Amino acid sequence: MKTDNELIAEFLELEEISADIKLWIAQPVTEPHVAYPENKLLYDISWDWLMPVVSKCFDYGELDNEFRDQIIASLSGVIDIDDTYKAVLEFIKWYNQQTK
Repeated sequence: MKTDNELIAEFLELEEISADIKLWIAQPVTEPHVAYPENKLLYDISWDWLMPVVSKCFDYGELDNEFRDQIIASLSGVIDIDDTYKAVLEFIKWYNQQTK
């Protein structure tokens, strides 16, 4: 079963360079072409990693729905990375169901 960070990496269409040990070419702001194992993907703890995912969710402007609205709500008021991360995951899961 895929981890939440793997779902995000796939949503971003990052290149998986090794299925055996799950190495992903990640694109955080500071290190654009570094390979990271799945357990070192930082979408759940780093705004630098998470915000490009939020941006990609918003790229699907025609997909106004409750999941996108949850992302917006998580970025309003008291901003909590955990809430935003969870909202992004819900959007991605919904998006994946729509594109099957």
